[in-house]
Amino acid sequence: MKKIAILAALLLASTFAFAQQVQVDLQLGFQTLLEQKALTETDENHPHTYFSGTSLVELKEVGNGVDVYLELTDESISELDEHAQEEYVVVMHYMMESLGTQVRNIFVKSSRTDFRPVSDYIFEEDTPLAEYYTPENKDPFPEIEGNVSEYAYQKNYPHAGQAQPGGALAGKTVWLSPGHGWIYNTVLGRYATQRGNNNDMVEDFGTIEAVGYYLLKYLWNAGANVWMVRERDFNTNEVIVDNDSAASGYSETGSWSTSGSSGYNGGTYRFANTVASETATAIYEPNIPKEGWYWVSTYFRESGNRPVDTRYKVQHAGGETVVSINQEIHGQTWVYLGQFYFDAGTNGRVILTNESSDVGQAVISDAIRFGGGMGTTEDCDVSGVGTSGEPRFEEGAQLFARYMGYPTCDGDVSIRPKYAEWELAKGTAAEQNNLATGDINSVYVSWHTNAGGGTGTSSFIWDSASFINDPAPTAPTGCSGAPGGNASGWLRNFIHNEVISDVRAEYDPAWTDRGKKCANFGELRNLSTMPGALFEMGFHDTASD
Repeated sequence: MKKIAILAALLLASTFAFAQQVQVDLQLGFQTLLEQKALTETDENHPHTYFSGTSLVELKEVGNGVDVYLELTDESISELDEHAQEEYVVVMHYMMESLGTQVRNIFVKSSRTDFRPVSDYIFEEDTPLAEYYTPENKDPFPEIEGNVSEYAYQKNYPHAGQAQPGGALAGKTVWLSPGHGWIYNTVLGRYATQRGNNNDMVEDFGTIEAVGYYLLKYLWNAGANVWMVRERDFNTNEVIVDNDSAASGYSETGSWSTSGSSGYNGGTYRFANTVASETATAIYEPNIPKEGWYWVSTYFRESGNRPVDTRYKVQHAGGETVVSINQEIHGQTWVYLGQFYFDAGTNGRVILTNESSDVGQAVISDAIRFGGGMGTTEDCDVSGVGTSGEPRFEEGAQLFARYMGYPTCDGDVSIRPKYAEWELAKGTAAEQNNLATGDINSVYVSWHTNAGGGTGTSSFIWDSASFINDPAPTAPTGCSGAPGGNASGWLRNFIHNEVISDVRAEYDPAWTDRGKKCANFGELRNLSTMPGALFEMGFHDTASD
């Protein structure tokens, strides 16, 4: 028995010594990688000193990963905006991954501060989610709850002749974030992309093209109601027909009245009484500068005294498509009716009718937009810098969200989920129903590409208010490891597994699966009312990816 006790003690001692050596090797390897990172900060689009002088204080093992404790210079601390915080998260993950483990949390300090989560140093924490309230109006119609189907909370309400098909995602809303885009760079003193050129690809442009040309349309064809945090229309032409300007191509038939409430761009809007058979129309006839595909969107002031099946007849080069939307929700922004091909000139038009099954309500005629256009919104963080002069679809979410009516000035990273959830709050209770187990109606998906010389696909979630308990024994746990399911984990795992499987089947059987992870990204941390996941689809600085 004594020999067994001695052997056990020796085994414990050797195991402890081995663990200590692993910890020493891990810290030495990590510090070496930090120093290498500080020497390679040469990207013109990211002039900074984030990692210069950064030193590792401690690595603490937590579950199946480590918490990283760093000491930064006072200069580096002063530069910690949301972009720097994202850079730290990304770099720390890749450093630890190359050393065979993963990061759980990152804590930083300087000579003037104690250890705090790196996200606590950025202003984002002081800009909460903008609240939304349905606006009042002076239109003399009672609020009547419309008799609608289960899909009524969708942007596009299914109607005979509408182009969008039904499908497995009918009744679901998907918010897409194509990541970075043009924003004003105060260090460079000009508008710049957030990522540089690698292999003739700029992430800011590659992500919007992948999402806009493909993912958005796949989801739409499956019946989903799809929103984006960046402009979806790649057509740089833009024509707006407004009720306040007959010269823009606006006309009417039947009886319409001018509201005492404000409409598009601070102007007026018109309303008519809805009836079972058409007695009034508003006609929007744009002068299209160049033939091509144009997304058509409408602007209106929403309220409870609007029809739930507002009908727009889009007359385009391919014929006529009837699209119906619910004017009780998602107003005072551009609501997309669909993408249609128009010939140059004035052959195309949109006709809004007062015919409705929701009678005795005020159908609103305000503005219709054709095309995506060029950027017209200034960076709200920096005054007097003008507009980007770039196509709106290439601009970052910070500029687009403000163009779409989001009231708060946030950084480009944090505004993506905050804008999405602000717009989601305009929807019905059914659309916002993301708290009942097994009944998730809206999700947030962020598409990025990676850099750093690696290869393959990785995915991320983060614990936040979107952590949703699920008693199912197979539900994935959250990043904290707490019991119960995480709806974001469900979303991440499902998409991740499908992407890996499809890429291996159709492109590269040996495609690298970098794993399903947790990371304190601003896009995920700021989600509070719907599940979300972020995907790094491949490496734009690796040619084979």
